[in-house]
Amino acid sequence: MQLSDFVRDSDGFLTNPDNWSEEFARLVAKDEGLEYTEELNAVVMWARTHFIETGQAPAIRDFGQGFYAEKFGKTDRKGPPKYLAGLTSGTGMKAIDKIAGLPKPTGCV
Repeated sequence: MQLSDFVRDSDGFLTNPDNWSEEFARLVAKDEGLEYTEELNAVVMWARTHFIETGQAPAIRDFGQGFYAEKFGKTDRKGPPKYLAGLTSGTGMKAIDKIAGLPKPTGCV
């Protein structure tokens, strides 16, 4: 399977989140120049759960108050963006949402 087998918008976001698979996630991560590690998978799965529960692709604020706070027991302004930058080579929540097969996020990503 390859990325061209998936219907995506002009920015590379999956048009139907129900068509997501881990194989899709690995292909997008590779396309973004990222290694699909267990740590990246954990964030992607959190983002998918957040989307299922809220109907919204998570923004950085959601990530900070959710995954990051759970993992590190706190939240601060600089921690979540730095953590995501380390996982995504600086592209942050936008890359996570794309890999997670979610719609393009609105607002602060």
